[in-house]
Amino acid sequence: MQPLPRVTIQSSRGRRSIRYAPDGSAWGSNLTPRFCTGDQTVHNRAIVLYGTGRLRYARQLTNGDPISCR
Repeated sequence: MQPLPRVTIQSSRGRRSIRYAPDGSAWGSNLTPRFCTGDQTVHNRAIVLYGTGRLRYARQLTNGDPISCR
């Protein structure tokens, strides 16, 4: 059995937390926390949170590039 990779979470600039309003919308601007596994960009993931409160899981950027965690 292989050990699990170490995962770090990086947030969008200027927005370090997620807050929801009673109507389900997310206060503030869009937010994209990235879940990073070191140098193996193939395993990096992101959750895109829109101001409407909708979430989207992403394995890559919309242009097809891998999610960068620099």
